[in-house]
Amino acid sequence: MRGVSASGVRAAVLARGTAWGSEVTLELSGVRGPLECTLTAVTSGGAREALLKWKVPAQGWGVPGSSKERLVTMTGTSVTPEDITGYIIATTAGKTLLTLDRADSPG
Repeated sequence: MRGVSASGVRAAVLARGTAWGSEVTLELSGVRGPLECTLTAVTSGGAREALLKWKVPAQGWGVPGSSKERLVTMTGTSVTPEDITGYIIATTAGKTLLTLDRADSPG
């Protein structure tokens, strides 16, 4: 799933099926720091599963003045790719940066 927020946050999240669930890759850019952020999966039943937590440095990723084009990181979950209907990228303070929904995503 891919998406871009109105503020320019860009993300691509790919869940690859495994024998134990899913291996999830996140690519994120267009984020200014400093922030502490989370990636949460949303399942077809509406449940939310916390997948990942990270810090965005002051210079951010993929914004003017940043030294890095993007963050690329991986995590895992017992939820299968077929059961993941979306993702929420948010700050630990509760601000949603980007919501990705399978129905709205080009890939």
